[in-house]
Formats: sequence, C-alpha cells, structure tokens
Amino acid sequence: MGPEKSPLRTISLCLPEALIARLKVLANQRDVPYQSLLEVLLAERRKEEEATPVRTLRPAQSLPHSLRSEQALSAANGAGAEG
Repeated sequence: MGPEKSPLRTISLCLPEALIARLKVLANQRDVPYQSLLEVLLAERRKEEEATPVRTLRPAQSLPHSLRSEQALSAANGAGAEG
C-alpha cells in the first residue's frame, strides 16, 4: 500500500474561464481530469514556495486590481488567515 493521502476538502475557487480552458487542454493531453492536474500543479508550486526564502510583499498599488480588492476586504474584516 502507498502512503495515505490527507482527507480532501471541497473549496470554491473563482478562476478566469480562459485559465480553466487551458487547464482542461493540458489535462486532456495528459489524459487526467483537470481538477487532478490542478491539484498536482498547486502541490508542486507549494513545494517550490516552501523551498525559497520568504519575500516581502509588494505594496498594494503594484498588485493586480483583483488582489487589491481581496486585500482591502481582508483588512476591513481583520482577516489575514485563510478563509
């Protein structure tokens, strides 16, 4: 038997339709479900991020508009942790 997987949790994630379409194309080329491919890509990126030194966050003005909105909502709600 292989290593046990941690339990899965369903989340809701808003992504641009073009990104989802590209993920589906890549997944189809690899003959895997696109959500499984997304899980693998996220896990790989998490490992990369954990292996690199922590970077200082950019000022809000240099963030994309969508992230500025999320940052403002988090600040207004006093949230900085995952939701």
